[in-house]
Amino acid sequence: MFRMLLVLAATAVLFTGCTKPPYYGPDKTDSQVMADYTDCYSKASLEANTPPYPDDVKGATADKTKECMASRGYNKRLF
Repeated sequence: MFRMLLVLAATAVLFTGCTKPPYYGPDKTDSQVMADYTDCYSKASLEANTPPYPDDVKGATADKTKECMASRGYNKRLF
């Protein structure tokens, strides 16, 4: 019983930390940030997964997403 409660508590803590968007911007709500992040990530993923493929698809997707979000005035959240 105690182990089950411990597992549930650890899971709750883990998922609570994963609910914030990975970027932040001045005067932006979390829903605006997530909408822009989803748009940037989708475009970056499409570009990285279209031939000619880069050597590191995941890295290229992350780099292109970061560039897109920076161009929209966002900063990467450190934690």
